[in-house]
Amino acid sequence: MVLTKEGESLRNAGGLSYSSLRELLLDKIAKLGFDPALFGMHSLPAGDAIAAANAGVQDTLFKRHGCWKSESAKDGYGKDSVQRWLEFSKDLGI
Repeated sequence: MVLTKEGESLRNAGGLSYSSLRELLLDKIAKLGFDPALFGMHSLPAGDAIAAANAGVQDTLFKRHGCWKSESAKDGYGKDSVQRWLEFSKDLGI
């Protein structure tokens, strides 16, 4: 991490290892006053998957991006927003 006029930024020094990213994430979580033991890297792909599903990304792209080989693995990550549930109910005439 480097400090810029706009705040902090990642250095452009190539790739970032899993352990380095995890360390950065947990450090920021602690600085925000949260218990880092309650968070992990699993939250990142899960959050991306939920955002992609709610944005209407096609299942095939969604599955490929998450590197999920089965429908059940992919479906375990997708959680519809309340808005999508309401739209679905409205479409059914409920």
